[in-house]
Amino acid sequence: MLEVNAAPGFRMHLHPSKGTPRNVAKHVIDMLYPNATPTNIPLFAVTGTNGKTTTTRLLAHIAKTAG
Repeated sequence: MLEVNAAPGFRMHLHPSKGTPRNVAKHVIDMLYPNATPTNIPLFAVTGTNGKTTTTRLLAHIAKTAG
């Protein structure tokens, strides 16, 4: 599974304008990665002025090829 999300919507649940705060992110992570399950989460950060699009396309191809 691969997700690219620049702004996940968890803050509204952690710090609501009204009501009880709930740690929704914990439940999502617990569902995706149950306790005692070995996991690896690859992380790619791409910054710079030139070549970002080419680099992200290359990373996407590598990730897709790797399954």
